[in-house]
Amino acid sequence: MNRDAVVVVGLGRFGGSLTTRLTRRGVKVLAIDTRREAAHAAKGPGVTCAVADATDPAVLRKLGVAGYRRAVVTTATDLQTSVLLVSALVELNIGEIWAKAVGPAHERLLRRIGAHQVFTPARETGVRLAHLLDGQPPDRMPSDENLTITTLRAPLDRLGVALPALHLRDRYGITLIAVKHEDGQFTHASPTTELSADDVILICGHTEQINAFTQRPDS
Repeated sequence: MNRDAVVVVGLGRFGGSLTTRLTRRGVKVLAIDTRREAAHAAKGPGVTCAVADATDPAVLRKLGVAGYRRAVVTTATDLQTSVLLVSALVELNIGEIWAKAVGPAHERLLRRIGAHQVFTPARETGVRLAHLLDGQPPDRMPSDENLTITTLRAPLDRLGVALPALHLRDRYGITLIAVKHEDGQFTHASPTTELSADDVILICGHTEQINAFTQRPDS
């Protein structure tokens, strides 16, 4: 297990700076981004770079992320991607998940889905974060990106269908984050998740997209 190494997901200005600071302190980094040029720019001593979709737990397993104890999600401006990245790391049981947020509502959401530490650019810098690494949801919660987090009863027309077959993001632009079964706790949605009649779902999307989903004729 790479207990002393860190996974950094998102290699923009902040993620790139964090990667550099960590390696200067002797910490090995697995740096992941979907953009080849960003991954290439992060290359250096102590850095293993990967061009991959880190929202997919299966991809993370292939990269060996499950063997790491600490991970940092620096992607924040796209709230849905941020949520999916943290959820994927939670699914892999990463012991210490740090995530960047763009505001208080985003921070609350990331903590609720399993991030252990949440930071914002106004409170933390890449330098300080490198030093630190070294050494039931509300009914509806608006975010800072015109996105809404809300809970709904499982739609009757979607029961017994595996999550990928629902095509919620393609058809409606929304993301199903978690599901609460009858008399249970919220658990993260996975490709094998199927909805039952008494389930409650936690979804994220733009307000107008959620309204369109809840008001569709077959709902």
